[in-house]
Amino acid sequence: HLRRLVDANVMGVFFWEESGLVTEANDAFLRLIGASREELRAHAVSWLDRTPAELRPRDERALAELAATGRCEPFEKVFVAKDGTRIPVLLGSATFEHPATRPLTGVAFVRDLSEQVRLRSARDQLLLKEQKARIETEVANARLLLLVEGSRRLAQTRHAGETLDTLAALA
Repeated sequence: HLRRLVDANVMGVFFWEESGLVTEANDAFLRLIGASREELRAHAVSWLDRTPAELRPRDERALAELAATGRCEPFEKVFVAKDGTRIPVLLGSATFEHPATRPLTGVAFVRDLSEQVRLRSARDQLLLKEQKARIETEVANARLLLLVEGSRRLAQTRHAGETLDTLAALA
C-alpha cells in the first residue's frame, strides 16, 4: 500500500536518514528539488543540504520531536532546488523504528506550497493597496470638507479684512 501511495506522485515522499541522506524518493519529490534518480542512487541527495542554513533550527526541533514521539507535526519549511529556487513546502514525517533507535530513519511527506505562498503574497499586496486607497480617500474627503467649509465661510465675508481673517482661521 505504501509503495502505491509513493508511486502515485500525489505529493512528494522521501525516505530519510537523520544524517540528511535521502535513501529513496518518488518522482514528485525529485522534481520538486530538481534532483535526478541517478543522483539519488549515488547517495548525492540530502534533505539537510537542500535546507537553508537559517531554517535548520526548525529541522532540529522536528528531529527532536521525532526522537521523542516517532512523528512530528507538519510544519512549513523551504527546500532549495538544484537551480537555487527556494520552494516553500509543508512537511510531515514519521520514524520507522522505535524513536530511541539511532540513527533515526523515516519517511517524510512533502506538499509544495508555492502556489499558496504566491496567492498569500498577492492577497497581502492587494490588502496594502486597499489600505493605501482608503487612506488616500480619507485625505481627499478631509480636503473636500475643508474646501466646502472654506467656501461657505468665505461666501459670508463682506470685507477684505474679514476675508483675510477667515482664510487665516481656515489655514
